[in-house]
Amino acid sequence: MLLTELKACPSHYFTVNELTEILLVKDKTPITRPQHTVSVRGALKHWLTKGVVERLEKGVTDVKWQLK
Repeated sequence: MLLTELKACPSHYFTVNELTEILLVKDKTPITRPQHTVSVRGALKHWLTKGVVERLEKGVTDVKWQLK
């Protein structure tokens, strides 16, 4: 589901919170919990090591992700 959303907007950089919200809306889950963002971040790190996504870090709290 995560890769599908990234493929839908290949030139857009997403924050983890944006991706979490998009995925939860698609999954019809109304409440965002910290575990959700941890799961999305873990999936992004997994795909980063595989070379599928890239990470743009402008600062410690400003990290964005994009499909390569």
